[in-house]
Amino acid sequence: MSFNSEVDESPKKFRIDISECESEPSVPAPRPRPNAASRPVTQRGVKGVVKVDRKIRSAHSTPVAPKRTAAALRNAKSSAAVRKLHLAESKRVPPAKVASQPRPAWDLRGRLADYDEKLKTNDSEIHLLKREMARLQGFEAAAIAASALQSELERAKELQRTSDQRIDFLQAHSSKVSAKLQEEQRLSLQQRKTICEWEARWRELECVRDELAAKVHQLEGRKRQLQADLESARHRDVDLVDQLNKSESVRRRLHEIVQDLKGNVRVVCRIRPLLPVEKQEGKALAKMTIPAANTIEIEPTKPTEKALSFEFNAVFDSQAGQDVVFDEISQLVQSVCDGFNVSIFAYGQTGSGKTHTMQGPEVPDVETEGMISRSISQIFASMHNLQMFGWKHEMTAMFLEIYNDNIRDLLADKKAEQVQLRMGAGDGCDLVVSDAKTFTIERPSDIFSLLATANRNRAVAETKCNSRSSRSHSVFTLRLTSTNDRTDESHQGTLNLIDLAGSERLSSSESAGDRQKEAIHINTSLSMLARVIRALVEKGGHVPYRDCKLTQLLQPSLSGSSKTLMFLNTSPRADHVVETINSLRFGAQIAQCHLGVAKRNRAKYDK
Repeated sequence: MSFNSEVDESPKKFRIDISECESEPSVPAPRPRPNAASRPVTQRGVKGVVKVDRKIRSAHSTPVAPKRTAAALRNAKSSAAVRKLHLAESKRVPPAKVASQPRPAWDLRGRLADYDEKLKTNDSEIHLLKREMARLQGFEAAAIAASALQSELERAKELQRTSDQRIDFLQAHSSKVSAKLQEEQRLSLQQRKTICEWEARWRELECVRDELAAKVHQLEGRKRQLQADLESARHRDVDLVDQLNKSESVRRRLHEIVQDLKGNVRVVCRIRPLLPVEKQEGKALAKMTIPAANTIEIEPTKPTEKALSFEFNAVFDSQAGQDVVFDEISQLVQSVCDGFNVSIFAYGQTGSGKTHTMQGPEVPDVETEGMISRSISQIFASMHNLQMFGWKHEMTAMFLEIYNDNIRDLLADKKAEQVQLRMGAGDGCDLVVSDAKTFTIERPSDIFSLLATANRNRAVAETKCNSRSSRSHSVFTLRLTSTNDRTDESHQGTLNLIDLAGSERLSSSESAGDRQKEAIHINTSLSMLARVIRALVEKGGHVPYRDCKLTQLLQPSLSGSSKTLMFLNTSPRADHVVETINSLRFGAQIAQCHLGVAKRNRAKYDK
């Protein structure tokens, strides 16, 4: 019989098996019955159970170092303590091994003692292995603890980084808050300063308010006094307005009487100056003198003839300006505002200055404005003055020409547009022109655009007698309607400003073709006008107004319902003396006409 032992490499397992040897069986010696002292005990702590003699174990036992538990290792504070413990364990001397000698097969006790010795050795080794295992478990726990501490350290570092970032952010935010707080403090200080200034200003304003309140109280008393004075003045104003209205009525009556005394038909003679071209050519002057303000004398071309003298309402020499000439007709223009019809026309030979007198130059100034624009300016001035008496006015204008005995509208969009002329019902003094364009004049400057349009459309041409000869008669008509809400009055005045074409001798002008035809119509219409004048002077039964369009158009001006003035324009040149004398004789015939008293054109008043 043989004994085999097997030790597990695991520190927790140890097993011993006794089996029979394959050798021949032998009869064992009788075993003594164990007593209580030598009773086998059960050894725990390893896998399997081994029964060992207590006495043998006690006799051969070796002192064992105290065990270190895993808890003690886990409680180690550092790896240095663990390494110290490991060094102490490694210095321990294992129990001495007993030299084993082969024992005979019958020495069971010896062999048992050997096995017991081996068992003790194995127990010691197991103990050492357990201690080593405990130490290794302590290392593992320490490693786990170190890993946990490392994780905690990483988390602490991460937390520290987060805290540092938060601290930086809070520091930056704190800096901003501090700057903002300082700015708020500065603004607060400034606002307190401003509040103090406004409080001081408020106290000043309160003082000013008190002063103003005292002044207001004083002014209220003054106001009540002024209201009482105003009420008294209103009563006086009503009386003054009544007196002004009465004085205006008296003025109109006196003005009408004066104009009637001067005559409803007046003739004013005007001598034009030599033109610069005529001075350069050395044209001789006619022998004309003005012995009185209303008389002109002229010597004829033949020495045997006596000097001729003509008397008119006024005579103006070549030095008289447009303003001086207009003063003579300004009272007639005023009659238009009073509701009368006024006709002013210019007569004379070609080149005697008729168009210059009526319209002025193409680009007029204050000194060279013609009678038309000056009349408009005076009417507007009178309208402004009459507004204080309650008068309201409306002004319209039209511009016609008589060309080859046809009436054309000079303000039409299409040039040479003809219109029809007819007389109204009753005494035949109302002139009605159909299809003629009328324009409302709101300011004096409006007249210049109308004159420019008329000058573009009017028929003019160059002849030997005049470089810019008017080949037609032009008629500018202005209608002024006036109403008064205070006195319930309404009337309408008409101003006709007529520029007659100049008479000319065909032998002198050497006109041919259209110019000759125009000259024939001009001379014919002027001859018809002279015939009408002779009929009026002779006071015959029939006056041939309808013989031509010119006399038909002038019928309201010559029939007694209008105040009429004729400009007799003459040339100062000696070679024009014959035509000048003819014009003066014609003007003398006009001056002998005695028409009826002009009447105011009263219209029906509509509120």
